[in-house]
Amino acid sequence: WNSEDDLATAWIEYKLQHPASIDEVVLKLDYFRTRSYPLRILVDGQEAWRGTTGKSLGYVHLKFKPVIGQTVRIQLTAPPIRQAVADPTPLLGIIETEIYSDKK
Repeated sequence: WNSEDDLATAWIEYKLQHPASIDEVVLKLDYFRTRSYPLRILVDGQEAWRGTTGKSLGYVHLKFKPVIGQTVRIQLTAPPIRQAVADPTPLLGIIETEIYSDKK
């Protein structure tokens, strides 16, 4: 999945079958070896995580305090960072997404 080249629409939302106590999102992002992505994760509209992903060899694990909800939004908050310089194109590309629930 790829967003359009517009920061206002650079987000994707997942609707779970039922509310869950969500505590981690794992992403494989486009250009994961060369770009960092300023993101925020919202669970039912409540911010659960905000930060910049690191460059990786594949997957980034974004862990946070459990939040109960049914809708998970992953949103780009600024253009990606490539080689320590902001990329002018605010494009978010997601290859895989995994959403984990706190099973306690």
